This record gives sequence, C-alpha cells and structure tokens, in this order.
Amino acid sequence: MTIEITKMMREQYEDQGYFVIQNVYSPQEIELMKKGMEHLWLNHVSESKITPNDSEPLASIFPPLHEVHLGDENLIHKYILHSKNFSIADQLFREESLVAGSTCFYKAPGAKSLVFHQDNSGFGPSPGTVCALWISIDPATSDNGCLLIIPKSHNLGMYSLNNQNKPLLDQILVEPESQSVQNLTKLGSFDVKEIHTNPGDVIVFHGDTIHGSASNTTQHHFRRSIAVHMVPASVKKMFANYDSLVDSQKNVIKRKLNKRHSLSLQRGY
Repeated sequence: MTIEITKMMREQYEDQGYFVIQNVYSPQEIELMKKGMEHLWLNHVSESKITPNDSEPLASIFPPLHEVHLGDENLIHKYILHSKNFSIADQLFREESLVAGSTCFYKAPGAKSLVFHQDNSGFGPSPGTVCALWISIDPATSDNGCLLIIPKSHNLGMYSLNNQNKPLLDQILVEPESQSVQNLTKLGSFDVKEIHTNPGDVIVFHGDTIHGSASNTTQHHFRRSIAVHMVPASVKKMFANYDSLVDSQKNVIKRKLNKRHSLSLQRGY
C-alpha cells in the first residue's frame, strides 16, 4: 500500500528534519500491534530476559525491546516490514529502502526520559542517512512521555570530534530536563517541540535530527510506540546491523561494516 508523501511533507522534512503523517495505520491494525507487543513481552518474560529493578518496579519490567524484526516470526514483523513503511522511506530516499533496526517502546508509568540523541550515531550509514518512522500505538502527550524533537537540528550534522558544532551539541545531547538544555531554550538558541500523536500516526524524522522523549509522569497510562529505522538500499557500509538489513520482500541484505564510524563517537547513546 502506498502512502503519499506530499510536497509540503518533503519540504518540512528537508527544512525542519521531521514531519507527521496522521492515521497511517487503522484502529484495527493498532489493536493487532498491541497484541504483538504483548506477545513479544510475554516471550521475553518467560525466557527470563527481563530483570526487575526495585528502584523502578514498573518501568524496569517494560524495557524497550530492540531488533524485533529479526529472529523468530512474530505478530510485530508484519507491521515493521509493512509496505506502508517502505513506501514512505522509498519516496524520501528516492530509491528502494531497507529496514536497519526496530524497537518496541512500552514507556510504562514512571519511565524516565530518553536522552537527546541522533539515530545516525548508532547506525552509522555510509553514504546516506537513517530515516526513522515512529509509529504511535497509544496517544502520546506531555504527561506520558511524548517524543521531543529539536527542529532544524539535523543541519548541525552528526556528533563527532571534528564537527564544528561540537560545543553546542555537547550541551544538547543530554537528558531533556538538563539545565544546559533549559538554558539554551531560554536563550532562544533552539526550540524543543513536543510531538503529540494519536494511535496510528507516524512521526518521520532524519537520522541527524536530535530527539528524545519526556518522562511518563502518569500513574496508569503507557505510551507504547514502534520505531522502524530505514536506510537507502544504496548504502555501502553500516556501523550497526550491517549484516542484517531487510528489504521489502523480507530478504536479509548484508553490507560492509563501517569500521571508522565508531572512532568518531565519544558518547554511549
């Protein structure tokens, strides 16, 4: 199924580093994704892959689950490798795309904020960039930990020792509640935009766009989402998952390891 990327969406992606498409997935599809995330979580619990933490009794038993499109087939596979996702990325890249990574976020009540970061730092595609598709499963609000994006931050480039914007990036790539972020916001150096979404909406953002998420301060509301990371098929090297990219036909595609990428990183995102 094709999802049309309008001229306005493309322009916002290029200028602001992100855009939102509403109602990409139907309520029925969202219910199936919820069931898939529940089954995935139960499998991890039954296999003792989740360890409770007394300091975070609820959040610790609902950690993010990574690379869920790999391994045994599950209900989530269908939606991570859905033609809608490939359609969006293909249009932005102007070529065929590959799935480079996937994460199921449960964001339980009490879960802490997610540090500001850039996805390209983790995946290291060369040439090209990651494009992230953030699928909203629950309503995402200020209270339950919606996605936070810094518009136009993709223009700063990826964090590295030789990046001329390193001093500014040093102040931004921290916890969203950090004093340095608050100070820069007050000075008007940049804006932190809360992206409120409804189930079925998809936030699309550039691999260099700085983003994170707020804490879930509610007592009873999860903020589930699925992040799918795409790269152009023309990518030659990858830092992460270089040997396990997946195309629209579910074929596993291999690329060379980007060995130099990790040498430029000084942070553990």
